[in-house]
Amino acid sequence: MTQANTIKKPSQEQPLTKEEADEWIKCAKDIEYFLANYVYVQNPQSGAVLFNPREYQRRIIRQIDENNFVVGCMSRQAGKTTVVAAYLLHQAMFFPDMSIGIASNNLGNSKDILARVRYAYEQCPN
Repeated sequence: MTQANTIKKPSQEQPLTKEEADEWIKCAKDIEYFLANYVYVQNPQSGAVLFNPREYQRRIIRQIDENNFVVGCMSRQAGKTTVVAAYLLHQAMFFPDMSIGIASNNLGNSKDILARVRYAYEQCPN
């Protein structure tokens, strides 16, 4: 499969069973459920693994979800990029009118975040 074929087309109609529709609604309403069951991240040693956020990462997600503006003073290598990418994926998938912008101090960092969102999206079931 070529890379161009790995991305699902926007507004692509796909019939859902009752169970799939219920699962979709559950994921839309509960970001932590969605993360625990459908969001895969790349692990250097293990490859694709389900994202299992730590408690401080769950707090980050809640803060972002509940507030318009969030400023975090955190250490390096704390998984902030992964958390933000997972949050953006949830917003993009379940809120179709959402506008999402990715900004960083340089283009490379923005591309990294977008690549993480894309990777997790490609791993999601149709």
